[in-house]
Amino acid sequence: MSTKYIKKFKKSKKSKKSKKSKKSKKSKKSNKSKNTNKLKYNYKKYNSKKMMKGGNICNLFGNTTNSRQSTLRPPPRKSSELPPRPPPRLSTKTITDIPNFHVLPTGSDFDTKKKENVVNFVIEHQKNRFRELEYILDNTTDVKVIIAGTPSTGEHALGTGLAKEQWENWGDNKKNRPNHTKMITKLKKLVNAIMKKYKGRVSLGAIGLNTKTTKKDKNYCNEDPTQNPSSKIIHVWGANENNWNLPTNTTIHGGGQVDCLDTQTPGIFGIATTVHNAIPNSINNLFTDTTDKIKKYL
Repeated sequence: MSTKYIKKFKKSKKSKKSKKSKKSKKSKKSNKSKNTNKLKYNYKKYNSKKMMKGGNICNLFGNTTNSRQSTLRPPPRKSSELPPRPPPRLSTKTITDIPNFHVLPTGSDFDTKKKENVVNFVIEHQKNRFRELEYILDNTTDVKVIIAGTPSTGEHALGTGLAKEQWENWGDNKKNRPNHTKMITKLKKLVNAIMKKYKGRVSLGAIGLNTKTTKKDKNYCNEDPTQNPSSKIIHVWGANENNWNLPTNTTIHGGGQVDCLDTQTPGIFGIATTVHNAIPNSINNLFTDTTDKIKKYL
């Protein structure tokens, strides 16, 4: 065999070997990449299964679908670790914003020359007093109101008894009896409305100081020292145009529910249910300013 063929044969062998070696290297590389891809795929698959069960390795702070986000989120707090809730926000009105509820009304229904209009002034006064109570309740959380009455029957005692007699005996009996009925009807609506609106804070019950010894009207006199009138417990009682808004520490004179009271202090809240006469001065007494007294409840 000639040397030319021998050389060619050797070259062809070398080229085959080099091709094989190149192929084997490539196959090894491809196998490696396949293996790494498989590992990555299996790792992702493993993590996704764990996430479904809530046990992702990277998920250190709770169940989230993104491991990056989970590392940024703080662990959820327990209810015992949460800060206490702030108290309910009260009205933003300051003490200087307290309105004057008692402005003398005007109009044909409020002509002081006509005796039959007296009942209209009394009803307007009562509406103003109940507006005051609502204002106090809206701007506080710990004040409660007790209206003179009997809880078992659900009947209030405002404008009954002595007040009814005064209406019937004042002036012309025939005209004043329907006036008293008109006032009682309106007053009952006011009592029921405020009890419904502030359920749990407004109720019927006994009024006055348990230390008061003279108790002619025992049905409505308070005997529980924990329920004495104060800036947190308001006792609503039936008054007249002269004693419903006395200065603090003034002795209260009169009859009926006055027998359960002593002096005008915070918590003693009179609502006029009768007037002694129809002269303008008596009517004006129903509309005196009470702003200073309201401040003591806020």
